[in-house]
Amino acid sequence: MVGPAEFLAAQEGPLYRFLRRFAANAEDARDAMQETFRLALENWDAVRQAGARRAWLYRIGYRVALRLPRAPMAAPPEPPTPEPGPETALLQEERLRQLAVALASLPPDLRAVLVLREMQELSYEEIAIALEVPSGTIASRLSRARALLRAKLEGITCSTH
Repeated sequence: MVGPAEFLAAQEGPLYRFLRRFAANAEDARDAMQETFRLALENWDAVRQAGARRAWLYRIGYRVALRLPRAPMAAPPEPPTPEPGPETALLQEERLRQLAVALASLPPDLRAVLVLREMQELSYEEIAIALEVPSGTIASRLSRARALLRAKLEGITCSTH
């Protein structure tokens, strides 16, 4: 059985990336991660099933994230390496910035579902546990989040051409 330190160490990167989508800056995301880990350690024995721990950790992180000051714009993801040519890199950086802006503008409940599914790769069941909503709600929220994000990105694309 994996102990708390090993489990939390394995979740550090994915949890940070999740929290960064809600934080105004990297420092706030790190603070939220520390608070999430503190709460997880305090309540470690509350989770009986080891398989449910990842969803439980994201539930704690989501609650902590909702208390963060609203991010005016989430930071764009790290640029991929190796870097392509200058024009391609510039276009890719702009697309990532637009995606980050559109994602940050989603309501927190829709943003959380989308990030947990598409970026953190949690199952519908794990997302339902993490957000404390019925599993049937996840599919509808995910559909709405995708549609809203698509509409926002199409609006950006149309206005820049």
